[in-house]
Amino acid sequence: MAEGDEIETAKEKYGDEQTEDASVTVKEELVDEYDAYTDGKTIHRKYSLRKKVNKAKTEIIQETEKELPSLETYDCEKCHQTFYSKTGLLNHMRMHQVVRSYTCVLCQSIFKTNNELLKHKISHQNEDHIFLCKSCKMAFTDHCDYLQHQINHIKRPMYKCVECGEYKKPCTIKSHIESHFDRRVQCKICGNQIKTKSGLAHHMKHSHGEADIECIECGKMFKNKSLYKSHMTVHIGLKRFQCLYCGKGFFTKSGRNVHMRTHINERPFKCDLCDQKFFQEIDRNRHLRTHDVIKQFECQECGKQFRHEQSLKQHMRVHTGEDLLHCPVCNKGCQTRQCLKVHMLYVHSNDRLFKCDICKMTYKDKKSITRHYKSKTHITAKMALDI
Repeated sequence: MAEGDEIETAKEKYGDEQTEDASVTVKEELVDEYDAYTDGKTIHRKYSLRKKVNKAKTEIIQETEKELPSLETYDCEKCHQTFYSKTGLLNHMRMHQVVRSYTCVLCQSIFKTNNELLKHKISHQNEDHIFLCKSCKMAFTDHCDYLQHQINHIKRPMYKCVECGEYKKPCTIKSHIESHFDRRVQCKICGNQIKTKSGLAHHMKHSHGEADIECIECGKMFKNKSLYKSHMTVHIGLKRFQCLYCGKGFFTKSGRNVHMRTHINERPFKCDLCDQKFFQEIDRNRHLRTHDVIKQFECQECGKQFRHEQSLKQHMRVHTGEDLLHCPVCNKGCQTRQCLKVHMLYVHSNDRLFKCDICKMTYKDKKSITRHYKSKTHITAKMALDI
């Protein structure tokens, strides 16, 4: 039961005055501590105060629950969710009774998932169809365009999808129809595959548009307010999102979620061409370009070609000398942070932190010891040890 529902139940049982007096008492106890602890201006202090208030509310609810009589509960047999009224359980059971199916309008074939429907529609790609609108006599050769056009002649608060039966609002029905068609388009600048034309327009604006928002701290330019706000947390130094496994802090929730996948080795993004899996979608998209033989980004200075636009930008630093990262020991210029890190590790460091317990050999990085584990030397030594 939610906290709000429990407080309302307490009010009905003991009256509004008794419950409200308890809340007032808690607030009075926190006033002096609030004034002594914080002026309410910093995020850290606000979070600490909010934590104390929530703890006090929880104690009130727990004391109230002890005095309340035990209520009859109703459990869902399928998902074991608990409800405090029979009506609530019956309304919940409707969710389990819905069995959604996806129907191809062209041949009336029925499928269990939308992905199966998308794969099936490939068989209709080479067929010649003409779809005629009965209202305005406009003809279409693309079925998706035809279904979206029909929405213009129907004025109603909710629309039913002809392929999955789901009801959608006027503002979302057209994009929902596109979800039943494979209409991916390729960005001509970076080569990313975008699911819809509207998605391509959004991608062009936020990924390749002009940056016109300037950071007042460092002067860096951004293309939208969302990126700017996310960047400002770097200057504040507040890492609000902590990893549940190791406690490492992150500026964004998405950064924390990607990091946590490394602890459980979850790689949800799979390459359809070679079955390689990745932690992030952006890594998978970058990998897909390695299957493309054509290198579309060419250096105007030396003619060297690259598959990625970012690789070309990093290469241009060699010709311009700008934005190079210099080694603090020997002042060597490196194109990327990773390049500088590798240089420091192999040239200026003698630390060998990775050790093989069987062969007693040490290595400077994880990649080298992983290669050693697959070597004949290690396998032979391990087999001899097992004997």
